[in-house]
Amino acid sequence: MHSVLVYHTISAPPEPLPGDIDISCDKFVRQLHWLSRWRRVARLDETLSGASSRLVAITFDDGYRDNLTVALPLLEKFGLPMTLFVTAGFVGAKATCQMTSCARFRSIP
Repeated sequence: MHSVLVYHTISAPPEPLPGDIDISCDKFVRQLHWLSRWRRVARLDETLSGASSRLVAITFDDGYRDNLTVALPLLEKFGLPMTLFVTAGFVGAKATCQMTSCARFRSIP
């Protein structure tokens, strides 16, 4: 069975964010450690193709800054890939992704 783990932000605010979209860094590290030992973490497209069993994909939604500053270094440490979905803006609002931040996302392999 394949799984897609969906994360948003690696943070530990005093009050959980709406929808409980935050996870502490310590808990995230424990999850990565478990995944690296017991599952085959693959790119999202490979996981969805169903070519192999027990595949897990890791995704991040919304492009929070900590996806680059906290999650990415940890994923690299464990040698795990991820898919990042970046929100560049909202309908009727100014863009939320500054061009310098968007350029940093594009430079990640």
